[in-house]
Amino acid sequence: MGGLPQEHKRSHLEIMKLVEGLKDTRLTDPDIKKLSEQPIDIFLDQILSQDMRFAAFINRNKERMGIQ
Repeated sequence: MGGLPQEHKRSHLEIMKLVEGLKDTRLTDPDIKKLSEQPIDIFLDQILSQDMRFAAFINRNKERMGIQ
């Protein structure tokens, strides 16, 4: 799992790109409804899969990483 921190960072950057891409977009009512549900799905996936794996990685390697 040596690539986990990079994978984690990449997923955060993808979420930021998604939000940034919407900044100047003219949204229709259906778009707004869809997007109002989408961030929750994205963040739940982030927390329940990647953030939990990242926390486990840190816990397993905290001594080696100098974390108390």
